[in-house]
Amino acid sequence: MRQKMVYLLVSMLVFSSTVGAMASAVNLAHSNLESTDSRDFTHTILGEFGTATTCVPCKYAHQALKIIYNAHWYPFYYVTLVRNKNKHALQRTIELNLQREPTVWFDGGAKKNEGAEDTESCLTNYNASIKSCGNRVVSDIDLSVGVEWLGAVNPNPEDGATGVHVEPTLQWNLTAFNIYVTVDNNEASDYDGHLHVYVTEVDSSYWIDKFHFLE
Repeated sequence: MRQKMVYLLVSMLVFSSTVGAMASAVNLAHSNLESTDSRDFTHTILGEFGTATTCVPCKYAHQALKIIYNAHWYPFYYVTLVRNKNKHALQRTIELNLQREPTVWFDGGAKKNEGAEDTESCLTNYNASIKSCGNRVVSDIDLSVGVEWLGAVNPNPEDGATGVHVEPTLQWNLTAFNIYVTVDNNEASDYDGHLHVYVTEVDSSYWIDKFHFLE
């Protein structure tokens, strides 16, 4: 067994919570497109959703991803890479060679779905990609993650300030923390992998898309 500790300085990427409040969402969530699949996946699937606040068809991808995640059909999580609002998200979409918005990469690009015409087709395509990735043979690697909160910096008003208005608006320009990732390789040979650690919000509070939904 080989263990190494990686200390990472991670910037905020936003976990997508954007889903239109369309009536069809309820019906799709209970449809027979791809209901709960009880098969044993070899690992948890990660989706990386490349989008921008100016993207029109991204609303369908947003809705499909949210339906799949909330339905708990699979061991599945996803993050939203709002490329026109976050430089780190932009860099990751460049690494993944984004050509069209929306694009969703599963398992780091093992499967990729580009474009979106409607929520139902996105559901069908994403379900197929997730199931395909779930059957992949993967290395026997264990990860554990710890967080050390370093507190908020640059508060406004400053700590200990006097003469502050009785109803001040508290703001912090930056927050800081350390992420500790332990990687355990249970294989007999060396493991050569690419480690990404996303620090996200469960519910986004940052950017609004063209339809006034949170990205």
